[in-house]
Amino acid sequence: MRNETLKALVIVNVRKTLERVRGVAPDVPKEDTLPTAPVAAGVLDLIEAATHPSNLCRMEPTWHPWF
Repeated sequence: MRNETLKALVIVNVRKTLERVRGVAPDVPKEDTLPTAPVAAGVLDLIEAATHPSNLCRMEPTWHPWF
């Protein structure tokens, strides 16, 4: 294979690979678009509810293998 042909094939393959990666990869939010206070508060509420003893005691035994 000639060098020019090989170089062209490599360039095409790299471009296609990068396009596929961009299509699969999640969008990275910009630094100025951090979650707002209500969203953060909602996440904290969910974590608190998930770790509350009254909810943990209702968990199926198969979900807490650390006991």
